[in-house]
Amino acid sequence: RTGGAWVRNPPRPLADLAELALPDREARLADGFRFLGVPFDVVETSRGCPSDCTFCCISGMYGRTFRTFPLERVVEDLRRARARGARAIFLVDDNITHDMSHFRAVCRAIVEHRLNDLTYMVQVAAAGIARHPELVAEMATANFRYAFVGFEAMSALRLRQMRKPTSPELNLAASALLRRHGIAIVAGIVVGHPEDSRTSLREEFRQIRRLGVDMLYAQYLTP
Repeated sequence: RTGGAWVRNPPRPLADLAELALPDREARLADGFRFLGVPFDVVETSRGCPSDCTFCCISGMYGRTFRTFPLERVVEDLRRARARGARAIFLVDDNITHDMSHFRAVCRAIVEHRLNDLTYMVQVAAAGIARHPELVAEMATANFRYAFVGFEAMSALRLRQMRKPTSPELNLAASALLRRHGIAIVAGIVVGHPEDSRTSLREEFRQIRRLGVDMLYAQYLTP
């Protein structure tokens, strides 16, 4: 505020990811995190998402952009996490399946550098998985064992309302591919739309069961 008035600064340009230092994990105030009892850490290989789903804040952070970290940096980040005791890694990329060449290169680098002794979890888009079955085989080779999939809904109408670039058919194809390769599925869905009713929600959950998922992560639609 200046003189009682609000001043809005112009947006800053996005950082060049190649120039960002590796995260300093020694600076944490707490440590010893676990996932399903396994020492656990997080790594980022890309930032941003070109989509603009109505429920998501990522476009508000980075615009509708997608940027990748250099592969050498990703490998070193994984090595450092493992050296500090991590045995499982969650790739927290906003939409890693947007660039299949990048994601496949990450999978291959994990195998090439013998980092597939770690267990990996990743969040993916159903459409990206369904349209690239060859990727899922490479994920399995790199020891990806959990996939958080943004199915969001099994209603074609709800998906259109959310501007989610998938469909019930793509959701089913993605879940079948992941199951075929032994990758556990954490299903992300969004409920609480203004038009939702007790009946529509029961039907939505019935349809979600068709996916054969291992865990369900239901989020409420929020402003």
